[in-house]
Amino acid sequence: ARDYLDQALRIYRDIHARRGEANCLKGLGDISYSQGNTARALYYYRQALRIYRATGSRNQEATCLDMIQLIKR
Repeated sequence: ARDYLDQALRIYRDIHARRGEANCLKGLGDISYSQGNTARALYYYRQALRIYRATGSRNQEATCLDMIQLIKR
């Protein structure tokens, strides 16, 4: 799954599709979190959070904030 998300992330960045980019970053964060790599997960969630805020995706912004808070506990 990580390989496909990486490929999709590159495409979304190439075509400047910000929400698609954020969704891929969040997905990469989810994979990293499930594998126990919380530092990497935080890296991805924070990147996704910035994009969600910039694009007004409030629901996804909240989801990223929840995950960041969960990791920081």
